[in-house]
Amino acid sequence: MNPAPDDITVTGIGLVTPGGIGAPATSETACATTLPTTADPAPKPKAAQ
Repeated sequence: MNPAPDDITVTGIGLVTPGGIGAPATSETACATTLPTTADPAPKPKAAQ
C-alpha cells in the first residue's frame, strides 16, 4: 500500500526535554520566566578553522 501524499506517520508520542517529560511540562517550562538549564561554568574555546 502506498501512502497518499498528504498521509502522515506517527513514529513517537511525547517529549523528553530538559523542561520535563510530556507536552504539558514542556509547555509550562517554555512559558516560565526561569529556565531549567544552566550555563557551562567553563566554556571551551572554539577550535580554529
